[in-house]
Amino acid sequence: MIRRRTSTILWITSVILCGFLGGGVPKALSATPTSLSFEHILTPNSRFSEQLHQVGALKRIVQDDDGYLWFGGVGGLVRYDAHALKVFRPGAQGKQFGKSRFTTDLLVDKQGVLWVGTANGLYHYQADVERFQQVQSLGSIFITALAVSPSNEIYVGTTVGLAVLERDYLKATFYNPTPDNVIHVEDILMDKDQQIWIGTRHAGLNLLDRKTGTFKQWRHQGDDPHSLAANHVLSLGLGPRGYLWVGYAEKGISRMTPDNSGFVHYTQPIEGHIDVAHQDVEALYLDSQQRFWVAFSHVGLGLYLEDEDRFTVYQHDPHDANSISSNLVRNMFEDRDGNLWVGNFPSGVNYLDVSASAFEVIKHKPEDPNSLSHNSVQSIFEDDQQRLWIGTVDGLNRYDKHTGKIKRYHHHPGDPQSLRFNAITSVNQYNNALWVSTWSGGGTPF
Repeated sequence: MIRRRTSTILWITSVILCGFLGGGVPKALSATPTSLSFEHILTPNSRFSEQLHQVGALKRIVQDDDGYLWFGGVGGLVRYDAHALKVFRPGAQGKQFGKSRFTTDLLVDKQGVLWVGTANGLYHYQADVERFQQVQSLGSIFITALAVSPSNEIYVGTTVGLAVLERDYLKATFYNPTPDNVIHVEDILMDKDQQIWIGTRHAGLNLLDRKTGTFKQWRHQGDDPHSLAANHVLSLGLGPRGYLWVGYAEKGISRMTPDNSGFVHYTQPIEGHIDVAHQDVEALYLDSQQRFWVAFSHVGLGLYLEDEDRFTVYQHDPHDANSISSNLVRNMFEDRDGNLWVGNFPSGVNYLDVSASAFEVIKHKPEDPNSLSHNSVQSIFEDDQQRLWIGTVDGLNRYDKHTGKIKRYHHHPGDPQSLRFNAITSVNQYNNALWVSTWSGGGTPF
């Protein structure tokens, strides 16, 4: 029996599928899953190991208009069609894209053209002949980042400033704060107001005014705790409320205040021991469900819990084949079906069907006192404090959804305050008292 004063569909479905089958109780996690099941699609141990070895550590992932997934790595470029990999590297006949194998960034523009940034220039893909054409106006400059505007302007980050390509790609206009202050671009972001934000290696965070060609800069100030945490900005992203987030080299992550006057720094260890304040934040990604993902360099895949204003992380577990394959996360990408692709170092890609990871099973574990007393669940009830009371064939369990803690209640001979019997058939609430029904003992207040 399941009773709940409000919406019950999710819990009813869950218990029918799992609880009454003796498998425990699924915890509803459609917004914020606490455990995720990853499929290790492209890893060194897969059938694609030889091709992946050629490409090396992955830098970027995109999907083109034909549905192909492209993975850019330090040793080349890969196209994946769910069945096979095709490697594009310098020297491959008819498919070369320059002298450098190092793919730094990938972009699909508003017209469906694939752009490839490399350590030796910028290229666009000619799909009809499977050939890459170099953008001559940029020469062999080191490309660091790519972005596109709603009007299909291509923004190109380089080691010597920000370049904007003209419509015919024959001319590139460079922007820097001053001729003597040349910025090494790490990331480019265009916000909802089409403002251009630039993360740099040494010059902090920059905002470009295209009309005037001038920059506004935010830098780290040692005497101001609300200033930028560091001047080496690796990644930029827009969070669920449209706020700007900044990822640093070895300094974790910050969120800009709504008035753009300062930054909120997230320095507390996750779960009390996972240090994120000294991590490289390699990438930031807001998916279509407004989930904000963070690529931490050494501690796993991060997810922002907006209601609690904190992060959780998903880490590799050597005892769980479905955990993420590596804690060294480099980038993320959401495909057209809403699935998340995660690139790891030194190589490999994890595929996450987020919708299939919407439940975590709460079940009995003999060695864990913070688990259900038994997996045969007979009833679930939510009280006025939003605690779940889970009745099983061997005891009653109180589950705190916020902390994940479980407290067990059993019959104890000689204790009139304990349960009369352990086999619970239903739980309900009348006049602020919890009533528990058992197989043998009827209904009693608890």
